[in-house]
Amino acid sequence: MDGFKTTEERLEHYSLLDERIKIINFPSREDYIKYLKTGHVFLSCARSEGWNLPLIEAMACGTPSIYSNCSGQLEFAEGLGLPVNILGEKPASNFTYARFKMSDLPGNYYEPDFDHLSYVMRNTYENYELKKTIAVEESEIIRQKFSWSEIGKIGYETSMNFYNKINSPDYQKNIPDNKISITYLDGPKVEITGEKPKEYLVEFLDEENNIIHSSTITTNMWTNCNRKYYVKWKIRINGEIIEELDLTNKKVLISLESKSVGDTLAWAPYAVEFSIKHKCEVILSTFHNEWFEDFGPYKDIRFIKPGTSISCDAVYRIGWFRDDNNGWQEFTKYPNQVNLIPLQKASTDILGLDFHELNFGVKFTTQPKITKNKYVVIGPQSTAGCKEWTIENWNLLSEMITKMGYEVFSLTSHKFSIKNAKNIHGRPWNDVFNLLYHSEFFIGLGSGLSWINWALNKKTIMIAGFSEEGHEFQNNLTKITNDICIKCWNDPVLVFDAGDWDWCPVYKNTERQHICQKSITALQVFNNLPL
Repeated sequence: MDGFKTTEERLEHYSLLDERIKIINFPSREDYIKYLKTGHVFLSCARSEGWNLPLIEAMACGTPSIYSNCSGQLEFAEGLGLPVNILGEKPASNFTYARFKMSDLPGNYYEPDFDHLSYVMRNTYENYELKKTIAVEESEIIRQKFSWSEIGKIGYETSMNFYNKINSPDYQKNIPDNKISITYLDGPKVEITGEKPKEYLVEFLDEENNIIHSSTITTNMWTNCNRKYYVKWKIRINGEIIEELDLTNKKVLISLESKSVGDTLAWAPYAVEFSIKHKCEVILSTFHNEWFEDFGPYKDIRFIKPGTSISCDAVYRIGWFRDDNNGWQEFTKYPNQVNLIPLQKASTDILGLDFHELNFGVKFTTQPKITKNKYVVIGPQSTAGCKEWTIENWNLLSEMITKMGYEVFSLTSHKFSIKNAKNIHGRPWNDVFNLLYHSEFFIGLGSGLSWINWALNKKTIMIAGFSEEGHEFQNNLTKITNDICIKCWNDPVLVFDAGDWDWCPVYKNTERQHICQKSITALQVFNNLPL
């Protein structure tokens, strides 16, 4: 899941290729056993393990075995082998495991003492004959205690004890009722636990009593509905409504899954509205918490960093999620195709709120104006070729504005030179906010700077020929566009490819590539400026 196809590629990426490291791919069972028997040392030092079958196999072979002194493997390894000390526990979300979202790792991992690992490895190398002798002696313990005959006895005795217990008159008389547990963490889930064999018809109903999903399960099973967005769920089991979702006084995690500046500013206000509507405690996770914490209506919202483990009653994730065909029809996570609706509506759809444009502002520290003169800010950079405007047009527009007596500041994340403008790049966010705040107005693209300007309640002139009217915010906006192409950003079928800078589904690799933006002239923009 990290993008590397082989172990060799991964080692090369981290500069760990070494002729002494031999990569054995998918050995046969016979070769695997040979390696365990003939290897001088078996090394298994992980942050977590299940039962660690390779470790017990190596120990049974009499091979000195190094392992983390933790997890399920201690059932057989404790007191034997060559254990490595554990320093303590750390949240699993502190680490990067690309196949998981951080929110899928709510527990802790053990943290081995890697200095002690070095010591154990060196000590084993320097005292190998002694370690080997001990390992062979300990292999007898492993092979006797965990032989198939011993495991068979344990299994038989456990089964008989269980059988006798559940069939005793006292047990049958006092057996507790099964427990029904209902959670709303990434969709509704029903789990039945207990010791009474029973069958359950579980139905997930919406507010209009439509059955969205149903399943028949038995004791010690669970079922869920794959709709992740907000629904006022009713849970019916064996014909009886046993719960209706009520979030009053509950803890609700709302996670903004995008790092994008525009997405963050567009979606965050609705966490406040959700908390007010449901009278619940909202915990909000964003990649820009510092813009909102202890500010205005956000004062009652608790902020956490993405990936932080936290206990809550319900979870809702806001984002543009792609389906299995790389399209925008992931209707388990949102009810409407996201690129066909206003950007902010993606948030209200998922949270079950009525859509209306909402802006609570953004927190920053006001600083003195950068110049005594009136000035205009332009933002000529974006994250996609289909959004950008030609540098020739920016140069011409800047010249036209300066002739009207204004200074022009070109604001970009990376170095970018516009003629007749003071070029500023790579500045801290507070400087960016302050520059926009004191400007007369902002001229930008369909990008994060335009959303920042909107959040500051400033006038925005947006050059955006690629998207439909109404997709971006509407307040204090003049959108410059030409109806010359298909508005590919909001096409029902086309899906933007973020990895292709030249993405243009109609005219790619022709003179008309990105014609939706190139057709907009500097004079057209200038004539729409509030000068």
